[in-house]
Amino acid sequence: MMKSKIAADTVWSYAAFAVMAAGGLAINIVVGTVFGATGLGVFGQVMAIFVIAGHVSAAGLHNATFRSIALAPEAAAGILTSGLAAALPFALGTALLALLCAPAIGRVLDSPATTTAILWMAPGLLFFGLNKIGLAALNGLSLMQRHATGQ
Repeated sequence: MMKSKIAADTVWSYAAFAVMAAGGLAINIVVGTVFGATGLGVFGQVMAIFVIAGHVSAAGLHNATFRSIALAPEAAAGILTSGLAAALPFALGTALLALLCAPAIGRVLDSPATTTAILWMAPGLLFFGLNKIGLAALNGLSLMQRHATGQ
């Protein structure tokens, strides 16, 4: 039984990874085709900012949530609630900081389009940080099929 669960969970995890990789490639192709090289450059700049800021938005609390739930699955609901509550100020602060810094980043990069794109991207940082906590809870409970689907 245990080996079959591990095998199934592994397949689900690799499948999720494959979907994300294909999606990333497809997004780049579509952006490049529709918006050209300049649009793809803006997308790349904003995606880099999103990846870095996304890690800040969770403040590492997803790791604590994962570990705590794995050690005490019977307390998962309380741990998840605490993790979300603790991460909310970081996620909100990161999103607000991105909004405030967007004009300066656009000036430094000499790209008004980057400013606009960051303004559109910033609210997603709030949800990204909280989503990391939720996915960590699923991982801590060994609900890998749900985790892979959430990815």
